[in-house]
Amino acid sequence: MKNYKIILPGVPAYPSRGFLGWCTVALIESDKRVLFDTGSYGDRFQLLETLEKNGIRRDEIDIVFLSHLHYDHCINAELFPDSKILLSDREWEYFESEEYKEVGDEVVPEGVIREFEDRIETTGEEEEIAEGVEVVEFPGHTPGSSALLFNEILFTGDAVKNLWDFKNRSPPYPTFSDEDLAVENYELVREIAEIVVPGHDTPFSVNEERYLSDFNLLIEIETLREGIFRIKRRSEGKRM
Repeated sequence: MKNYKIILPGVPAYPSRGFLGWCTVALIESDKRVLFDTGSYGDRFQLLETLEKNGIRRDEIDIVFLSHLHYDHCINAELFPDSKILLSDREWEYFESEEYKEVGDEVVPEGVIREFEDRIETTGEEEEIAEGVEVVEFPGHTPGSSALLFNEILFTGDAVKNLWDFKNRSPPYPTFSDEDLAVENYELVREIAEIVVPGHDTPFSVNEERYLSDFNLLIEIETLREGIFRIKRRSEGKRM
């Protein structure tokens, strides 16, 4: 079986306080089960629950692939102690050399990464990590940002954060490496992919520059009790 499933949907939103950090977490099923990115710390219960609802235990994930080492993409890798953890050679160099500190990248969770660093293995451009699943490097957002290409579906992490950035040739915000290169990467995306699964948005068609679903993205604020609120994402519409 060769398919993919969105485990946690990305949300293209910026609050007035800090970063929301709701990234896309996807499961690729090939000859191995590959979890692409892991979400934020606050996602961990929903992440594990959603996997369980799909009949998958955490010890059945063969590979955790990290697009880059920002907290909202990597921090839950420690939840998968039986899985191989992969990321690009350049991204590991960015971390290990402390280059991220030199450029003011304050969203790399050093302490957590140290907890699972002994299980990290690095990959290079065009390496096939599972049958039909190929690594593609997209430096820009960070020097070692990488994507996975699977059946002309590109899982980009923050190399492509959302559809608006892609359509308007806007670099992912914030960019800690090279904004011009980040924008140039969009052309490579057009060359190799039919569908993009972006870092903080819903999957979209590359050629049509439109979402795969007709929907309205709504962020709801639900009152739980006086002074206590819940923020929810709700999509309306039907699958195409």
